[in-house]
Amino acid sequence: MLGDNDSSDNKSGLTDKVNLDMWYTSGDRRSLRLIEHLGHLLESTAYDDIIFTPKIVSHDCGDNCDADFIKKNCLGGGKYCAMGDPEHVDKGRDVLLEDIWEYCLW
Repeated sequence: MLGDNDSSDNKSGLTDKVNLDMWYTSGDRRSLRLIEHLGHLLESTAYDDIIFTPKIVSHDCGDNCDADFIKKNCLGGGKYCAMGDPEHVDKGRDVLLEDIWEYCLW
């Protein structure tokens, strides 16, 4: 990111690295296709020049969700919730667990 300093010799504060934050969820097939294409792109570039940070999409139910919804779609008692994949009848909780597993692979 502009202003990040990877080297103490760099007086301008600029680097040759690119910061890439990607927000995704395994519950969205478009996200999965983008990750697949991004993987091919990263393989064909100088990966050392890219600082890749995956981010998981979730929302906090707060006091707005009933107990059944939280049980099926959330982790952390409603703090981390996701919508399920209607095409594959996944529950939001399963989507979050898959997202965490994929995050650990990065």
